Amino acid sequence: MRLPIIFAATLGIAGLAFAADSIGTVSSSAPFELSGVAMRADGVSSWPIVAGDEVRSINAPVIIRFQDGSRITISEQSRLVLVRTGSTLSANLMSGQAQFNLTQESSLQVFNLGWRSVARSGSISTRSVAGGAQVSGPRAEVSRIPPPPVSTK
Repeated sequence: MRLPIIFAATLGIAGLAFAADSIGTVSSSAPFELSGVAMRADGVSSWPIVAGDEVRSINAPVIIRFQDGSRITISEQSRLVLVRTGSTLSANLMSGQAQFNLTQESSLQVFNLGWRSVARSGSISTRSVAGGAQVSGPRAEVSRIPPPPVSTK
């Protein structure tokens, strides 16, 4: 009798821990994928997102709203990965196009195929980076993030 109660309490605590890690919401007028899971737009205005999520649009743009008021909109057929490294949150456009607008107090870092944008707003496209580092919008400079360390074990 105690085992089901302990199991339910553990699940509840784990659920609360994950809910506390929410970094914002994602919404779209059409189905999209959130970390490989097909999400329907019917009847749900937005879905919570956490660091580590991957957002992939299919046939319509997807809007990502962060808790600090910053916003990223990825165009259809685009993919964006959200990563937290220590206290730094970053959004890396892996394919497609995106428009972003960061609030003044935002510490969110925006990347385009690993190249960091220092602009607070603008448009990025992976096609531009692959085809000659042409970027639209106010983008003064970029820096490359180092690859993760490789384990020798």
